[in-house]
Amino acid sequence: MRVKHSRFLLLGLLFCAVADFWSPLFAAEVSPADRQTKIGLELFQRGDFEQAALSWTEAAQLYERSGEKRRQSEALVYLSQANQALGRYTEAGKNLELALGLAEKAGDRTQVASVLGALGNLYIATGPADAALKNLTERLRIAKELNNQDLKKIPRSDRCL
Repeated sequence: MRVKHSRFLLLGLLFCAVADFWSPLFAAEVSPADRQTKIGLELFQRGDFEQAALSWTEAAQLYERSGEKRRQSEALVYLSQANQALGRYTEAGKNLELALGLAEKAGDRTQVASVLGALGNLYIATGPADAALKNLTERLRIAKELNNQDLKKIPRSDRCL
């Protein structure tokens, strides 16, 4: 009787080991753009803003090639955060303006509101104050329209990083 239980236990352990080994091979493949986005997040969190910017630039280009406007917009918002951390505020503003246009073209109101929040934060840091107020007010209007509680919170575009 003990031998049977031991065999089942051994077979069970063997099955688990094989399943652990093979499961990554059957998992959904991560796209190169998604991989670059993730790498950029890790680099940014470690304080390597220049390398994060390079990863997010590549991610944005890959999303553009595959026609993923929303994801390209997200990568550009991340890129703007790296550029702000590096003191490149003009470049960050250009990233966000492009991200806003892409979100609008994609018809993604949630992403539009997120980008407006990031623009508002940029203008809080750099001015003009009226541009910050305009963008943050528009973000809040869209959030109310969508009844999106997360967007109704005071925006901090670097919260996702």
